Amino acid sequence: MPAAAIESLSNSNREGQTNGSMNGRKMADRTQRKILKYLHQQLRWLPIKYRINFKMANVTFLTLHSSQPAYLHSDLHAHYSTRSLVLSNTNLLSVPFVRTSFGARSFSVAAPIIWNSLPPALRMCTSPNIFRCHLKTHYFQQAFQSTQRLPSCTSDSASADHCVRL
Repeated sequence: MPAAAIESLSNSNREGQTNGSMNGRKMADRTQRKILKYLHQQLRWLPIKYRINFKMANVTFLTLHSSQPAYLHSDLHAHYSTRSLVLSNTNLLSVPFVRTSFGARSFSVAAPIIWNSLPPALRMCTSPNIFRCHLKTHYFQQAFQSTQRLPSCTSDSASADHCVRL
């Protein structure tokens, strides 16, 4: 966002304050959110919620593909469907049942939930660099409602040119 646009947003905030301090604060909050969202997009930063999911999905990928560390690998179990479906080979993980919200935050529960929420093309990646690139692009699109389609995961570096850089 150019400096003139930020200044015009700030000026509109001052105009709103004449209607009362509450309206002024609401406008200031709205203006600040617009500026922060724009800066996050320009700097290619993911919001905190998506950054946490990015890190969890990345650790899950590395654990599944290298079997290291063993204590994390033992918490992840492949999901086997009892029905033979076309989508049976989708690389899903089984999510254990927990009774408390505290238990739902453990790696053994949170990692499969995040992993299973990824598109099948991402879960089928074999290269850590390509996976990370497509994963950040996926979360960036979700965070900022971009309509750009995610290409299928391939091992060549040419397909990674569109990715949001880390």
